[in-house]
Amino acid sequence: MNLKNKLFKSFLVSALCTCVMSCDGLIRKQYPGSERLASELSSIKTDDKQLIILSVDEKPVKIGFLLADAYTNHPPVIDVLPGFHILSLKYYNYSVKNLSYNFKKGHVYIVRHKTNNYNMRFYIEEIGPKSIKLDLK
Repeated sequence: MNLKNKLFKSFLVSALCTCVMSCDGLIRKQYPGSERLASELSSIKTDDKQLIILSVDEKPVKIGFLLADAYTNHPPVIDVLPGFHILSLKYYNYSVKNLSYNFKKGHVYIVRHKTNNYNMRFYIEEIGPKSIKLDLK
C-alpha cells in the first residue's frame, strides 16, 4: 500500500512538472523544425485582444494544449518563417476570414481590423525590422 502511494505521488508530481514546463502559457513558434534566431523569423501580432489568429497555413495556433479561439487567451505574438502565409482571422463574433501576405525575414507585422456597417475588413501593416525598441508583448 505504501509503495503504491509513493508511486502515485511521484507520477503525479512528474506529470504536473511536465505540464507546467510544456504549458508555459504561450506558444509563439508557428513553424516546423527546431528553434531559430529571432532575426530569421517574421513576427505577427494583432491590434486588438478580440482579434485572433486562429491558424497559419491551416495549422491551428495553440496555447498549451488548447486551440486559440475567441474565448481563450491567445499568443500576443506569433513567429513564422519568412515567405507567403495564409492567416485565418476572427474578430469577436464575426465570421472567420483568411488573409494572405508575403512576410519578410526579421520584420514585425500587425494585423489590423476595420468595421464598416457590420462588414469586417482585415489588413496587415508592416512595422519594420525587429529592433530593441519594438514592444512585442
